[in-house]
Formats: sequence, C-alpha cells, structure tokens
Amino acid sequence: LQQADIDGDGCIETITAVDTNCRQLIAYGDDGKVKWDCDVGGCATALVFDPVTQRVLVTSEAGYVVAVDGSSGQRAWVAWVGETTELIWVLPGGRIVAVAQRGVIWMILPTGEIQGQIDLGEPITAIPRPGNHRGPGRNFIIGTQSGRVLTLP
Repeated sequence: LQQADIDGDGCIETITAVDTNCRQLIAYGDDGKVKWDCDVGGCATALVFDPVTQRVLVTSEAGYVVAVDGSSGQRAWVAWVGETTELIWVLPGGRIVAVAQRGVIWMILPTGEIQGQIDLGEPITAIPRPGNHRGPGRNFIIGTQSGRVLTLP
C-alpha cells in the first residue's frame, strides 16, 4: 500500500499491490473509487512509485517487474527476472533495482531492459520495510546473512 500523487493532478491516490488471481495492482482516487487496475502476472510482492516518471513499479511472485503509467494504468513495460523479488527501488537517474532475498539483485534500465544482475552468494536478511525508502535522498541499503551491509547512493 502506498499513497502518492501518481498522475500529477495534485490529489493523493492510494495504490495497493495485492495477492489475488487478477487485478493485483489497483489505484484508488482521493474519493476512494477505483481509478484503474492492472494484472501483473501473479501475486504482487513489492511496490514503489517513481515521481520523476510518474510510474508505479511493482514486482510479482511470477518473476515479473512491471512499470505502469500512473495516469492511465497502462503498462509502460514488463521485464522478467525469473523469480520473486521482495524489494523494488528507483535510484537517482532512473535505474531500478529489484532484490530477491535469496541474494540476487537485478539492475533494470528506465526502459525496462535488464542491465545486469549481482549474486551476493548469501541470503539478504535485512531490507527496508515498506515506506522506509520513499523519500528522495535516501540510500539503498541491505544487510546479508553474514553481517555485511551494502549501500548504493
């Protein structure tokens, strides 16, 4: 669940990413009515809003990363990473990070093209809680099973 002005109209919308068979991503207007909904190919597992592109980014249990236009609810692009990711993050400059707790991190370009992946060789045991990474200027930070702390600006 996240609240943001996803369409630039000055009103705060509510976005939900849920575990259902369809309509896993739903945006509600400030009046509580459904603004749009979108199928993301499986149970939604992580959600973030990118205020620069006005896109909602969501990951699914089926291994997809999906970018959705905040105004229309139309898919801008879909990338397949092949497994569940529990965190999605937008870096300065627009690159996107998708994180699987088993220790793999994907870097995705703003166009949806997968730029690369890093296998940390151990599980990630500490990721930001939903909401902790929403503000501008916050660093990407995770912790691993062996006690390493990794950050990206």
